[in-house]
Amino acid sequence: MAEPAVVTGDVPTWMAKEYFEPAIEASLNLNGAENKFSIDEIHVKPATEAGDNFASKIYRVQVDVTLPDGTTKKTISLIVKALITTGLTEELLQLLNLFPKEVEMYTKFLPAFEEMYHSKGRNVSFGPKCLHHTSEPTVLVMEDLRDQDFRMANRKEGLDRNHAKVVLQRLAQLHAASAVYRETSGEPFPEIFNHGNYNENMKPMMEQQMKSVGPSFDKILRTWPNGDWYADMMEDTAAAMTDEIIAIIKARPDEFNVLTHGDAWCNNFLFRYDQNQDGKTSLAEIKLVRLFSGA
Repeated sequence: MAEPAVVTGDVPTWMAKEYFEPAIEASLNLNGAENKFSIDEIHVKPATEAGDNFASKIYRVQVDVTLPDGTTKKTISLIVKALITTGLTEELLQLLNLFPKEVEMYTKFLPAFEEMYHSKGRNVSFGPKCLHHTSEPTVLVMEDLRDQDFRMANRKEGLDRNHAKVVLQRLAQLHAASAVYRETSGEPFPEIFNHGNYNENMKPMMEQQMKSVGPSFDKILRTWPNGDWYADMMEDTAAAMTDEIIAIIKARPDEFNVLTHGDAWCNNFLFRYDQNQDGKTSLAEIKLVRLFSGA
């Protein structure tokens, strides 16, 4: 009987050798007992800093593997996204359908979109490959794009013009691919994509959030040039603001729609640079995607 793999780092109980076997098999493109590998050690550490992600705990997992020939060793790096399911966050995740959306995007739609571009001679990659996923625990196991020299921008500095340009290009490619896919496949997108992070189910939470941040927002706004005028106007419209937001971004099935990212801020993109420092980007997070106007 093979010895159990050594696991290092502060990890949940489910993060054992057996859990990673399907991901390693997919990463190595192996299939069948004749291609059996063994996992020797698993090294786990946080992949992001505190505050970088509100809905997931993200680990970087390095798996030391002995390949099917019995002698060759290889280390495979994985990104493991475990959804946080405690307290208020659990209610929020259920309302937003975050995990079902990510699974659909990473396992079905993004690979299909990439294949559409590849069939036309365009090498477009939207994000990391999903190698394994489970609902209990709620986890996605993905390839580690750090191995391809992708890295996150500094969220405290934001994105400059060059970074913003490659992000907008990638988003435009996502919008275009989703529109063409819907037209050519004749297959509607799942109903969960009709709802984003602002919808009727979220209204009580949105109203509570506005009440909690309202006083601080008002105080800061009044320090701006002409701030009193804007602050007074916001006070007059605050009561109807939640309904207005929901109405503005509500899906309209009779109009032209695309799959929009829904949460396009710097931490949800990874960047890679060539020798001329020209940037390329990849979607690191796509859990709030929704069907809406591409405008």
